[in-house]
Amino acid sequence: MSVLSLQSVSLAFPADRDSRQTRLVLDGVTLHLASDEFIAVIGRSGSGKTSLLNLAAGFLKPTSGRVSVDGADITGPAADRAVVFQDDALYPWLNARDNVAFPLKLKGVAKGERRLLADELLAKVGLENAGAKNIWELSGGMRQRVGIARALASEPRFLLLDEPLGALDALTRTRLQQFLLKVWSDSKTGAF
Repeated sequence: MSVLSLQSVSLAFPADRDSRQTRLVLDGVTLHLASDEFIAVIGRSGSGKTSLLNLAAGFLKPTSGRVSVDGADITGPAADRAVVFQDDALYPWLNARDNVAFPLKLKGVAKGERRLLADELLAKVGLENAGAKNIWELSGGMRQRVGIARALASEPRFLLLDEPLGALDALTRTRLQQFLLKVWSDSKTGAF
């Protein structure tokens, strides 16, 4: 079992462009996520939730403390940690299948196998007939599910979710919360 660890992590940003002063965003945060756990971090807007996720993803380096996976320091983004953003962040020039298959293409998976795996992942997220659809033909909830399928395509040990349901209406959000729990349970990927 893998463990994603943030140990006594602090993060500070410049207070403004002209100042050498910093503003502390996170202070001494310690968190451990095992590959079979689902952890939710809650807080008001601006409290540092996305900054915490960006540290875990390797997009940011902590001002102090340590971020690691299985004891190895995180030095940047890697395939063992996939991110699902607030905005679906899909490639508008690719259809749903090709968006899901993109991480597989980066891994050098042959085109035919990529297509089959992408279709399997789309079926897993309830979009079995949407592979050929253009991104603009999909609803917000469908686009988020494509984003989740794309994240799962890289077979990450950890799925980092940056409020992926925040832009959805209440009914769709409730349905997709249940869906996320099922995907997490089936994939055995740690979620944060």
